[in-house]
Amino acid sequence: MHSERQLTDTERKILQILWNCNHNTAIQIDLAKLELYSGRKKPDILNSLRELAATHYVEWEEKTLIAKVIQLPGIQAPGRPWGAWPD
Repeated sequence: MHSERQLTDTERKILQILWNCNHNTAIQIDLAKLELYSGRKKPDILNSLRELAATHYVEWEEKTLIAKVIQLPGIQAPGRPWGAWPD
């Protein structure tokens, strides 16, 4: 499901920000906040979101700019609910 390549710094940063905002604080984050929190520009953020969606780390509706984290590298095995650790 995931490619063998590692995530770029921007992809990792965006993924971590989305995770923290969606799961720890339950706030919705927009592109302006992603720019502010990540220190990256809009084109870099959009490219990272596209790549994260293509590699199944996030579900992303590009038209609405809504992204949902579905897996963090090394934390969740595919198909396991959040908080369930591998045996």
